[in-house]
Amino acid sequence: MIQGVILDIDNTVYSNSGYFSAGSCGEIAEVAQLKGWKKETVEDRLRTLRQDLAHRVGRPATLTEAVYAFGVTPEEWNQLRCRAWQPEQWLSHDDAICAYFVRLAERFSTIAFGTNSPSAVGERVLRCVGLRAALPTAPVFGAETFAVSKPDPQFFARIARHLELPPEVCLSVGDREFSDGPPAIAAGYAGAVIFPDGRDELLANGACLLDSSWQQEVAYV
Repeated sequence: MIQGVILDIDNTVYSNSGYFSAGSCGEIAEVAQLKGWKKETVEDRLRTLRQDLAHRVGRPATLTEAVYAFGVTPEEWNQLRCRAWQPEQWLSHDDAICAYFVRLAERFSTIAFGTNSPSAVGERVLRCVGLRAALPTAPVFGAETFAVSKPDPQFFARIARHLELPPEVCLSVGDREFSDGPPAIAAGYAGAVIFPDGRDELLANGACLLDSSWQQEVAYV
């Protein structure tokens, strides 16, 4: 049976296109300032790098992968993202998502969050939407926690190890198949459930995770 559920944060526990757009633009602006280039030039270069990386690895490439290829160090990337993302200006308490996660915590012994954002930003998001109060002990693992990020299967493997859970009793839940699905399965997780429309779809269809008869035989949805 599934014991631990590891959930993505961005576009999974909240739905706010303005926040996501502002944060994404802020990241580009911060990288441009760091490198001393024009924002438009950095944006074009990163877009090209992502396309090249995607062609090389045969899957979508994350912005983090492109930024590293651009010469930004993991430490620089973590610091500038903490400045670029300001959830306090965009997100507010979400009664519905909090109620859902309280029920989820009653169903599974371990709830954790795994995000490609810095863990500090993830914590701020959880506080803004009310999930930190609802789940006071649920850990947040960011890209800097293990010096590896999605879609590397090691990100999921190390989360399970840190939680002291066998991978085969863990479930990944997120909004992007390429980063929350196959990598978790490759790490030995029992399954992955993907909600492409994020928070709204999680609330609409996430009752499947609350069903007491739900078994680990459902490996990938």
